[in-house]
Amino acid sequence: MALARTRQIGLKLESTAGTAETLVAADFSMEIKDHQGGRESATYERESVRGTLSRRPDARAGSSRMGSQSFAMEMSGGSAATVAKWGEAIQALGYGREAVKQIAISNTDNTESLRIGQVLGNALVQSSATKTAIFVHATADTIWILPTAGEFASSDTIYNYESTQFSADLDGNPTDGGHAFRPLSTTTAAPHKTVTIQELNDGLSYQLIAGARGTGAIMMQVNQPPTLSIEMQGPLITAGSDATAASAFVVDVPVPPVVDNCRAGTISVRMSDGTLKTPLVTQVDFTLNNNVVNRPTAGGEQVGTSGYALPMITDRTPTVSLDPEANLSDLDLHQLVLTGDLFSVESAAGTPAGANGLIKVWSPAAQLNADLEPTARDGLDSYNIEAKLTGDDDNELYVFHVFA
Repeated sequence: MALARTRQIGLKLESTAGTAETLVAADFSMEIKDHQGGRESATYERESVRGTLSRRPDARAGSSRMGSQSFAMEMSGGSAATVAKWGEAIQALGYGREAVKQIAISNTDNTESLRIGQVLGNALVQSSATKTAIFVHATADTIWILPTAGEFASSDTIYNYESTQFSADLDGNPTDGGHAFRPLSTTTAAPHKTVTIQELNDGLSYQLIAGARGTGAIMMQVNQPPTLSIEMQGPLITAGSDATAASAFVVDVPVPPVVDNCRAGTISVRMSDGTLKTPLVTQVDFTLNNNVVNRPTAGGEQVGTSGYALPMITDRTPTVSLDPEANLSDLDLHQLVLTGDLFSVESAAGTPAGANGLIKVWSPAAQLNADLEPTARDGLDSYNIEAKLTGDDDNELYVFHVFA
């Protein structure tokens, strides 16, 4: 008898898109909830004109089939050099990975002018910089950056380019500091990554999907771990009657960080003029809204004998949703609707020194796209708002996973 809570879901980034990976215990090391798996086979419904109203059996192509897997996974695990399981999954949602670097610093000045996303360089004037990076995070003696040009080195001085300028001496060379994920526009030469997903159930490898891609959302709610909710689909390799014998894996699942309501600035909004707002918010959701297309084929580049080519992500319309209390003197949402001004949203959980590191999700430019209607949360006026994420160069949303 199959039990819902004894299912195990494994996931692994594929070396070759559409070629199923062999999963091991570590690939099942995830905290998963709200799981649903499904399959569909190609059918042809007969609408024959005939002597009675009886229906004829559908024509069914038994070998032509797609599988789906949806679940929410806690954003835990990983290290400065190793991508967490959720970091593998997000790459199959149309996101690329880049390396975050950490560098020891001293003689710092004007650290209060630092904010996520700022351009940093190795020269006092930005046009003279030969090495540049995006600022991610800093402590008293360490800075985390996402390099964009050149490679910083010990004895360099690093600057930002605000009217009150930050500066610091670098006391070492860059080392691994974590990972950055942001959306990619796919090309034939550089398609989006894919994953293999396996479901174990009732002593069977019940479903194996190769070449999976999908969409999802990052949800950060106070007093809960950050969660990546995903909806994947891909050609079925095995399912149902051709499932193979398997045994449950005993896995060590990492303990996740928590969105801490005692830490200032956990969820914040920054206006276009740089003013920081910290409204009372209980949850923020960054929704990817990918358009994923299945591709049936009568031949050619199908995956195995599934009758389907790899699914493709053909478009995206990411949004951010949050629920601030109504306080127009602090955050005037009505004015944002009227003016169309852009604002950024940032949310964080954990610390770089923690076992699961620091997770920072940052949208550089959001725009409210609907009229506002107040609602009541425990008797307090609040708003459930949704904003469109905008960008010019695959930069609508960044997800950082930072380690000391």
